[in-house]
Amino acid sequence: MSVIWLVKFAAYNYVMHKHQLFIVAVLVAITVTANAQTVPSPQQKHYLDLGALAGYNPHTKGIVYGGGLNYEYRPVKQWGFTAGFNYDFTKTDQSGIWTTGAPGVTSTKADYWGLGMYSASVGARRYIGRFFVGASFGLAYERSWAKMDDGVRTAVTDRYGFHQHYYVGYQIPLGNNQYLEIIGGAFGAGPLKVGGGLRYKFGL
Repeated sequence: MSVIWLVKFAAYNYVMHKHQLFIVAVLVAITVTANAQTVPSPQQKHYLDLGALAGYNPHTKGIVYGGGLNYEYRPVKQWGFTAGFNYDFTKTDQSGIWTTGAPGVTSTKADYWGLGMYSASVGARRYIGRFFVGASFGLAYERSWAKMDDGVRTAVTDRYGFHQHYYVGYQIPLGNNQYLEIIGGAFGAGPLKVGGGLRYKFGL
């Protein structure tokens, strides 16, 4: 009789042990699933980008080209805050202009008028899906001159100004916190130029 009781007791413990293991496994699975649903995916907050631009200066009717380096702090998905350093150069054809240095001296034909602009600015951008709109403001330093047909440059004139940049863009994900940005807008420190460019952005 005692042997039968021992067998029943052992069987009971075995069945209960299996049930306990099953319950523990279910509880662990539920906990892991709940944590996976409540903990958000990590979002990159710091980015650098570098790129090139090309455009047109309606005021001088000259082509514009340049590039820059920018930093972005993106604390939330919808907003980013930027700081950047950029350079652009406007080259305006002046081949139809003649100048005379002094009476009786042969006139010299101009080649082009150049305007180089360095700018440092800060701003913000608003994301709407992969699209974004933004603006930045800062300080610009401009240097301009005319290059004559004989290779001689006129004296350089320079000035400081208030830099503005208004733009729209689109991000193409490249994976691993990397993006290709397509940007177009208006920028300058006086009459605004128009143009667009490509930027390669990566997370820090």
